[in-house]
Amino acid sequence: MTATTNSSPNEGQIRWVELRLGERIAFDQGQFPEWTGLQSDQPRKNLEVWLAKERDGLSWQQIVIKHFPEYLRQGGPGKIAGISKARRVFETVKRELDPTPDETLRDWLNGKIEEVFGVRPQVFKKYLDSLRIERPEKKLTKKGLRGNATRVRKTK
Repeated sequence: MTATTNSSPNEGQIRWVELRLGERIAFDQGQFPEWTGLQSDQPRKNLEVWLAKERDGLSWQQIVIKHFPEYLRQGGPGKIAGISKARRVFETVKRELDPTPDETLRDWLNGKIEEVFGVRPQVFKKYLDSLRIERPEKKLTKKGLRGNATRVRKTK
Protein backbone atom coordinates (compact mmCIF):
# COMPACT_ATOMS: atom_id res chain seq x y z
CA MET A 1 0.00 0.00 0.00
CA THR A 2 1.34 3.38 -0.84
CA ALA A 3 0.70 6.14 1.58
CA THR A 4 0.42 9.85 1.29
CA THR A 5 3.28 12.02 2.47
CA ASN A 6 1.32 13.68 5.28
CA SER A 7 1.58 12.25 8.76
CA SER A 8 -2.15 11.82 9.40
CA PRO A 9 -3.77 8.71 7.94
CA ASN A 10 -6.33 8.96 5.20
CA GLU A 11 -9.48 6.88 4.91
CA GLY A 12 -7.73 4.50 2.53
CA GLN A 13 -5.03 3.68 5.06
CA ILE A 14 -7.57 3.10 7.82
CA ARG A 15 -9.66 0.90 5.51
CA TRP A 16 -6.51 -1.04 4.49
CA VAL A 17 -5.57 -1.73 8.12
CA GLU A 18 -9.17 -2.71 8.96
CA LEU A 19 -9.17 -5.21 6.07
CA ARG A 20 -5.81 -6.66 7.17
CA LEU A 21 -7.15 -6.97 10.73
CA GLY A 22 -10.25 -8.81 9.44
CA GLU A 23 -8.01 -11.16 7.44
CA ARG A 24 -5.78 -11.76 10.47
CA ILE A 25 -8.76 -12.54 12.73
CA ALA A 26 -10.22 -14.95 10.15
CA PHE A 27 -6.79 -16.57 9.68
CA ASP A 28 -6.29 -17.00 13.44
CA GLN A 29 -9.75 -18.60 13.75
CA GLY A 30 -8.99 -21.01 10.90
CA GLN A 31 -11.51 -19.44 8.50
CA PHE A 32 -8.82 -18.19 6.10
CA PRO A 33 -7.01 -20.88 4.10
CA GLU A 34 -3.29 -20.98 4.90
CA TRP A 35 -2.26 -21.58 1.31
CA THR A 36 -3.74 -18.27 0.15
CA GLY A 37 -1.45 -16.24 2.37
CA LEU A 38 -2.09 -12.89 3.99
CA GLN A 39 -1.37 -9.50 2.44
CA SER A 40 0.27 -8.40 5.68
CA ASP A 41 2.26 -10.41 8.18
CA GLN A 42 1.51 -7.94 10.98
CA PRO A 43 0.26 -9.56 14.20
CA ARG A 44 -3.31 -8.81 15.22
CA LYS A 45 -2.26 -6.68 18.20
CA ASN A 46 -0.11 -4.43 15.99
CA LEU A 47 -3.04 -3.67 13.70
CA GLU A 48 -5.37 -3.09 16.67
CA VAL A 49 -2.89 -0.66 18.27
CA TRP A 50 -2.52 1.31 15.03
CA LEU A 51 -6.29 1.60 14.65
CA ALA A 52 -6.71 2.57 18.30
CA LYS A 53 -4.26 5.44 17.87
CA GLU A 54 -5.13 6.67 14.37
CA ARG A 55 -8.82 5.87 13.95
CA ASP A 56 -10.06 5.98 17.54
CA GLY A 57 -7.70 8.69 18.77
CA LEU A 58 -6.74 6.93 22.00
CA SER A 59 -3.80 8.20 24.02
CA TRP A 60 -0.74 6.03 24.54
CA GLN A 61 -1.79 5.42 28.15
CA GLN A 62 -5.25 4.26 27.06
CA ILE A 63 -3.65 1.94 24.51
CA VAL A 64 -1.40 0.42 27.19
CA ILE A 65 -4.40 -0.15 29.46
CA LYS A 66 -6.41 -1.79 26.67
CA HIS A 67 -3.76 -3.75 24.73
CA PHE A 68 -0.80 -4.20 27.10
CA PRO A 69 -2.25 -4.63 30.62
CA GLU A 70 0.71 -6.83 31.61
CA TYR A 71 2.80 -3.65 31.82
CA LEU A 72 0.50 -2.24 34.51
CA ARG A 73 0.39 -5.25 36.83
CA GLN A 74 2.13 -5.24 40.19
CA GLY A 75 5.79 -6.05 39.61
CA GLY A 76 5.41 -5.58 35.86
CA PRO A 77 7.74 -3.49 33.71
CA GLY A 78 5.70 -0.33 34.24
CA LYS A 79 3.59 2.17 32.37
CA ILE A 80 6.52 3.92 30.62
CA ALA A 81 7.77 0.59 29.26
CA GLY A 82 4.23 -0.16 28.08
CA ILE A 83 4.03 3.17 26.26
CA SER A 84 7.37 2.44 24.58
CA LYS A 85 6.12 -0.98 23.53
CA ALA A 86 2.89 0.51 22.14
CA ARG A 87 4.86 3.08 20.13
CA ARG A 88 7.18 0.43 18.69
CA VAL A 89 4.20 -1.72 17.69
CA PHE A 90 2.48 1.32 16.16
CA GLU A 91 5.60 2.18 14.15
CA THR A 92 5.79 -1.29 12.58
CA VAL A 93 2.39 -0.79 10.96
CA LYS A 94 3.20 2.79 10.03
CA ARG A 95 6.38 1.65 8.26
CA GLU A 96 4.35 -0.90 6.30
CA LEU A 97 1.96 1.83 5.19
CA ASP A 98 4.77 4.22 4.27
CA PRO A 99 7.79 2.18 3.23
CA THR A 100 10.01 5.03 1.99
CA PRO A 101 12.80 5.40 4.57
CA ASP A 102 13.40 9.12 3.99
CA GLU A 103 9.72 10.00 4.34
CA THR A 104 9.33 7.75 7.36
CA LEU A 105 12.28 9.36 9.11
CA ARG A 106 11.13 12.89 8.26
CA ASP A 107 7.59 12.17 9.47
CA TRP A 108 8.91 10.58 12.66
CA LEU A 109 11.20 13.54 13.39
CA ASN A 110 8.42 16.03 12.61
CA GLY A 111 6.13 14.13 14.96
CA LYS A 112 8.76 14.24 17.68
CA ILE A 113 9.16 18.01 17.18
CA GLU A 114 5.40 18.47 17.53
CA GLU A 115 5.25 16.11 20.50
CA VAL A 116 8.18 17.61 22.41
CA PHE A 117 7.92 21.30 21.51
CA GLY A 118 4.21 21.56 20.67
CA VAL A 119 4.72 23.43 17.38
CA ARG A 120 4.76 22.56 13.70
CA PRO A 121 8.20 21.72 12.28
CA GLN A 122 8.14 24.85 10.08
CA VAL A 123 7.70 27.07 13.13
CA PHE A 124 10.48 25.19 14.93
CA LYS A 125 12.83 25.68 11.95
CA LYS A 126 12.12 29.43 11.93
CA TYR A 127 12.97 29.54 15.63
CA LEU A 128 16.25 27.70 15.06
CA ASP A 129 17.12 30.02 12.18
CA SER A 130 16.55 33.03 14.45
CA LEU A 131 19.12 31.64 16.91
CA ARG A 132 21.91 31.19 14.40
CA ILE A 133 24.77 33.57 14.93
CA GLU A 134 25.95 35.31 11.83
CA ARG A 135 29.71 35.28 11.53
CA PRO A 136 31.39 38.07 9.62
CA GLU A 137 32.57 36.92 6.24
CA LYS A 138 36.28 37.08 5.61
CA LYS A 139 37.26 38.92 2.47
CA LEU A 140 39.79 37.60 0.04
CA THR A 141 42.47 40.10 -1.00
CA LYS A 142 45.43 39.76 -3.32
CA LYS A 143 47.61 38.81 -0.37
CA GLY A 144 45.15 36.24 1.00
CA LEU A 145 42.48 36.36 3.66
CA ARG A 146 42.36 39.68 5.45
CA GLY A 147 42.90 39.27 9.14
CA ASN A 148 44.15 35.70 8.84
CA ALA A 149 47.26 36.31 6.72
CA THR A 150 50.12 34.15 7.77
CA ARG A 151 53.67 35.21 7.27
CA VAL A 152 56.32 32.78 6.32
CA ARG A 153 59.86 33.58 7.46
CA LYS A 154 62.65 32.84 5.14
CA THR A 155 65.33 30.72 6.61
CA LYS A 156 69.01 31.38 5.80
